[in-house]
Amino acid sequence: MNLTELYFSTSGRINRSTFWLKGTLLLTVIWVLLWAGIWAPILLWLGSIEVRGRFFHGFIRRSLLLDMFINPQDYISLVLSLLGLLVTFMVISHWNFFAVSVKRLHDRNKSAWWLLLWYVISALGGALTFGIASLAVAIWVFVELGCLEGTPGRNRYGEATTGRNRYDEATTQTTLDRTPPAQLPGGVSAVSATHNGDSVDVTWMAADRATSYNVVYRIDDQHGWTRAVTNRGNDNTSYKLPGANSSKTYVVGVQAVNEAGMSDWTYSPPAKQTDATT
Repeated sequence: MNLTELYFSTSGRINRSTFWLKGTLLLTVIWVLLWAGIWAPILLWLGSIEVRGRFFHGFIRRSLLLDMFINPQDYISLVLSLLGLLVTFMVISHWNFFAVSVKRLHDRNKSAWWLLLWYVISALGGALTFGIASLAVAIWVFVELGCLEGTPGRNRYGEATTGRNRYDEATTQTTLDRTPPAQLPGGVSAVSATHNGDSVDVTWMAADRATSYNVVYRIDDQHGWTRAVTNRGNDNTSYKLPGANSSKTYVVGVQAVNEAGMSDWTYSPPAKQTDATT
C-alpha cells in the first residue's frame, strides 16, 4: 500500500507496525514539516512588514502581524485567506488520521462507525461525566488501534496484511511454501585414473546431491591445474581425457556441483601408462 492510499483511502487493512510507523510517526513528521515550511515563512513575512496602525485615537507603527490581531477588520481579505489555508490544512490532516484509523479498525474486523463514538463523546467532553467518558474512549482508541493484533486471515474487509500478525494467512502460506535451503553436494569418492597411452580414463563414485561435476588434471612436471570439463551431468561418473602423453604421469581431480555450491576436490592417484588400473 503506497502513501497516497494509506493517507486518503478508507479501504483495506493495515497492521500495527504500519499504523505506528507510517500512520502516526511518519504522518506527524510530514505535517510538522509542512506547517513549519508554510506557516513559519508566512508569519515571519507578516512580522517583518511595518505598518501605521490605529491605537485608541492615534496611530502607532507596528508589525503587520500584530496589527492584524488588533484590527482584523482592516485586513478582511488577508485574514480570510489565512483562515482558509488553516482550515484546509486541518481538514486534510484530520482526514489523513481518519483514513489510517479506519483501516486499522478494518484489520480488527470492525466498522468505521466505531469512530463515531469517539467523536461524539469527545465533542461532549466539557461536562464532568462526558470528560471521564471521553478519557475512557480515548484509552479504548489507543488500545484498539495501536495495541491489539488484527484478525487472522481474511475478514470482510480483505486479506490480512503481512507483518506482525502472528496468524497472518499470507505470511503463514509463504512459510509453508518455503523450500528448505539447498545443501552443498557431498564429496566425490573413489576417483580412479587409468593411462592408456593416448588417453586417460577417469571414473568416480556419484556424490550425494550432485547435479554435475568439474574435472581437472595436472601433468607431473607442471605446477598448475588444467580444466578438462565443466558441469558434466550428474549421470556421468566417467570421463576420457584425450591427447595424453604416453611418457607423462597424470593426476586427475573431480568436484561435485549443485545450486548451493561446490564440494571439495577429490584427486586420483598418479596414473602412468604402465599402470593397469590405479
